[in-house]
Amino acid sequence: MWENFRHSRIHAELRSLKPLRMSIRTVKKYAHQLFRYWNLRTGRGLRQYISLESQRAHITGLVDYHTLFPAEDIIITPDRLPLLQHQNIVPLEQDRVRTMSVFWAVLQSAKVDMNSGATLSADDKLLITLDEYAKSVENHPTYGSVVPARPRFFEGNCTIIHSLASANYYHWLIDCLPSLYALKMFEQPINLLIPDTLTPKYRHILELCLPSNLKIVTTSLYLDRWIQAENLIYSSRVTSLHLPSLRPAHLNYLRSTLFDKLGLPDKHEQKHNIFISRKKAERRQITNDAAVQKLLQDCGFQSYVLEEMSFEEQVRLFHSAKVVVAGHGAGLSNVLFSGQISVLELASITATPTFALLTQLLGQNYDYLLPQQYSAHRDLPTQSDRRAHHRLNDTPITVDLQELKATLERIMARK
Repeated sequence: MWENFRHSRIHAELRSLKPLRMSIRTVKKYAHQLFRYWNLRTGRGLRQYISLESQRAHITGLVDYHTLFPAEDIIITPDRLPLLQHQNIVPLEQDRVRTMSVFWAVLQSAKVDMNSGATLSADDKLLITLDEYAKSVENHPTYGSVVPARPRFFEGNCTIIHSLASANYYHWLIDCLPSLYALKMFEQPINLLIPDTLTPKYRHILELCLPSNLKIVTTSLYLDRWIQAENLIYSSRVTSLHLPSLRPAHLNYLRSTLFDKLGLPDKHEQKHNIFISRKKAERRQITNDAAVQKLLQDCGFQSYVLEEMSFEEQVRLFHSAKVVVAGHGAGLSNVLFSGQISVLELASITATPTFALLTQLLGQNYDYLLPQQYSAHRDLPTQSDRRAHHRLNDTPITVDLQELKATLERIMARK
């Protein structure tokens, strides 16, 4: 143990410092690093998992479990069904998909990896929400990592809502924030633990949506990657395999809370036809973006770049939208703030149906265009090959302008 520490970076940096010039802050920093080093060396690797779906009776520390909404089938509307038949990522049974149940659970002495959001039971077993996740559990970034023997301890009720995917705007808005509704239903005071790596924009959105019984507590991801809670309120996610499992209560809570904070009426004044350009997007660019913009401009659309807009500006823009045209991407999550509008999605090569399903939940009209590159990729990757799926899903697309014009004419004829 001591020999390993002697050759570590921490030991080398400590020796290089002149003791008389070491500030109290520096001493605390390296003392904490030494504690973390000892903690990890005496911890153990994570090699076991347990399912909240079928093994609840065997989960150490589970003292309460409450189902808010059971799993249910969603019958896909005829206009959306062809898109789901084109893709391999969301399991489709004839004309329907199966959503996951929404629940909260109370776990005593549970541990949380604040980097990934992974939760461990009191006996250090990784919790998985669905049995089918066991197929890929070994690919989870926390699986196999060293769990500290004595992580930072938090008293009382604590919870988290973030995950590895929450750096993405869609996942933060549609997957993470809806958990606030379940936590509001818990009614008791809860400390909401968030890592200090959460961006100011996402923290601002969180503060706008925060229920009165939650208090934000920021933790240092560098110093305290692992934490342990006296009572962890585990709130299930509401997106699985690109399938939003939001219920009307989730949608109503987020919409009404944000509209109230931003002074927006419940009734939507639909007056804008908007196109969301991806010219500043890092992935899935539209190769003929300028031609698409020109065609849409001739049809009365105005182009917007969401990367140049604040969150409040995006909410107000979509709140007053009439028709939205956008490439597949997180920006389409903003249809959450729209009324009964028409949405035309310029789909990705993988035909990922996330927004086809989200718009159905919101009661919005939906059309889509597959990219010209789709015909070259008939054998699309499945969820089991996630790397291939993400690689293909992020590929730039080219829009067929004739199909775009014909689809727009159909949409305008409905209005």
